Amino acid sequence: MKFDLNLTQINQTKTELSLLLCNKDFDFLSPEILQLSQKLDEQMLPEFRQQLNFYNYTLSTYTNFKFCK
Repeated sequence: MKFDLNLTQINQTKTELSLLLCNKDFDFLSPEILQLSQKLDEQMLPEFRQQLNFYNYTLSTYTNFKFCK
């Protein structure tokens, strides 16, 4: 399964998060920071899943080992 990864959107969210962290004195529990962190996670999760699936396929093909499902 292929997901569209919007790198521009991810980079914008990362920049927003970095600036907000500085403005909030690195208060990682600030609601705004938590919200942006969650948004970034949601944007990047499909790519991480795809990479994990690839590694699982490679490992299972060559070693019969599965890292995660």
